[in-house]
Amino acid sequence: MNTTIVGTKFRGGAAIAALGRLETGTVLELRREPLNQYDANAVAVYFQGMHLGYVPAAVNAGVAAALDKGDMVRAVLTMQAVVNGAAIAFPPRLRIDIQEDDLLGPGRDPNTGLSP
Repeated sequence: MNTTIVGTKFRGGAAIAALGRLETGTVLELRREPLNQYDANAVAVYFQGMHLGYVPAAVNAGVAAALDKGDMVRAVLTMQAVVNGAAIAFPPRLRIDIQEDDLLGPGRDPNTGLSP
């Protein structure tokens, strides 16, 4: 699935600056926020512990379900953001790949797909 990262402007200047420095191919972390007051399917996008924004609500239900199920979900930046000062002039693009848990095999880590 190809999508964008939304809501970065609400995360503040540090998140906007960090997003502007990320290069194409950067792997990002997706975290569920089931208690999010605005969207029970919220999926936050992080890089090195910094909350950058969210997977858009229009496409987050499938990603949320996969994360909740323990499927391996990988997010990769496919197009850099264009940042102009404190504003995002062009949002970044993100590719999210989901590999169902039953395809991982027994004993594999659902976050990495690797055997212990």
